[in-house]
Amino acid sequence: MTNLGIRIVRGGAWLAGAELNVRLLTLVRTIVVARILVPSDLGILAMALIAISVLRMLTETGFEQALIQRTRVADRALHVAWTALIVRNAAITVVLFLTADLVGRFFEAPTLAAILRVLCVSVLLDGLTSIALVLFRKRLDFKKQFIYEISGQICEFVVVVVLVVVLRSVWALVIGRIAGSSVRLVVSYMIHPHRPRLLFDWKELRQLLGYGKWLTMSGVLVFLLLEGDDIFVGKLFGVAMLGYYRIAYSISNFPATGISRLLAMVMFPAYSSIQHDLPRVRHLYLRSLRLTALLTIPLSALIAVLADLFTQTVLGEKWLPIVPVLQILALFGVLRSLGGTTGAVFLALGRPDILTKIQLGQLIVFAATIYPFARVMGLVGVALAATLQALIFTVYAIWRTARLVDLEFHRVVPTLAGPMACTAGLFAIVHALRSTVLDAMAIPTLLLLGTIGSLGYVALISMWDRWKGGVYRGEITSLYRNLAGMPRN
Repeated sequence: MTNLGIRIVRGGAWLAGAELNVRLLTLVRTIVVARILVPSDLGILAMALIAISVLRMLTETGFEQALIQRTRVADRALHVAWTALIVRNAAITVVLFLTADLVGRFFEAPTLAAILRVLCVSVLLDGLTSIALVLFRKRLDFKKQFIYEISGQICEFVVVVVLVVVLRSVWALVIGRIAGSSVRLVVSYMIHPHRPRLLFDWKELRQLLGYGKWLTMSGVLVFLLLEGDDIFVGKLFGVAMLGYYRIAYSISNFPATGISRLLAMVMFPAYSSIQHDLPRVRHLYLRSLRLTALLTIPLSALIAVLADLFTQTVLGEKWLPIVPVLQILALFGVLRSLGGTTGAVFLALGRPDILTKIQLGQLIVFAATIYPFARVMGLVGVALAATLQALIFTVYAIWRTARLVDLEFHRVVPTLAGPMACTAGLFAIVHALRSTVLDAMAIPTLLLLGTIGSLGYVALISMWDRWKGGVYRGEITSLYRNLAGMPRN
């Protein structure tokens, strides 16, 4: 049992706890908000967040990744990075405040300007957050990260749920976001003793930017890939349709985004610490891909097969137009999670250029298909365009990663075959039961089908694993021993 293995599993356990709680709070909050507000309310907030994301993307520094990738991080580097981030967020705030009216006119949403100007407070607070949080990630010490993440989310959840019931307005979401940022700012200084100070050092700054230049470009591409469809939908179809699309996207990608973020945060520092030991990197990559496939493929399949029942029962009939979009984006979520396992490898091995080039290819395909698809099929076409580029470049990214770590590509296929085959069985079971189970009691029906589907998948993957020699059983045993600190036999 290696010390790295213990730190990966224990750190991952804390981070998984944080991610699970954050995702559940977000899901419940989304459901409550969707039941009370109308699609146009959510569309307005989405437009405001897009405007903020544009400026953040254009000024992405990559400082956190640069600090994690370094063998040793000096206080001076932390001071310089913190100072630069404050300047960056202050500049974003000024630009947002001055251009709020222009953004409102672009989206043809007059109330957007006021929302943007109030959200500037959240941007400033985020910039003041302690840079020392990056040290927890570097050491794979995610216990404090758990506290940081969950405190802000709980605050935002409580504020949003209470205010949305009282105000029945999008302003509940705006105030909740500021409250969450405020709590995270305070907690960031409570959980780490480091106190950053303002320091300008052009030599240190150039070194940080030298690593981050590819990440800056990557940030632009990621933004266009993940937010470009929102901009397109908001401009072409209007505020209400953007609200529909955002809800479909957030629910369909619920498992994918959580697991992808979790693995990226854990595996990047892990890969960085062993970047000169290619066999260990290769071994860890296969394990992360196996775990991602094992979890995200069946979860996304459940979302797809139960999309109509979930939407009508939980969100309400006004959201039924999102069902086909939600089903297609569930596949997009799977592809996104599988492709997401590769980015940490590229960054840790000092090849952020590969990641950037892949994202550029994704953007070209996406840009070429989104308009004609949308014109013919509406929101369904937008979802199909996103899924098409994800399919093409997920396969390529995995193949490129395999080459980088000297892994034969044919060894990757069995890693995905088991979860895919067993998920097909899950899909067939739940789909067959849909025609025999009455929908009179919709919520019990939804829970029953979800439970049966999950148990069916566990049974099928267990049989597959026994047939293949107990790979998953060995992985689970290893995870448990690392988590518990048990010695190997």
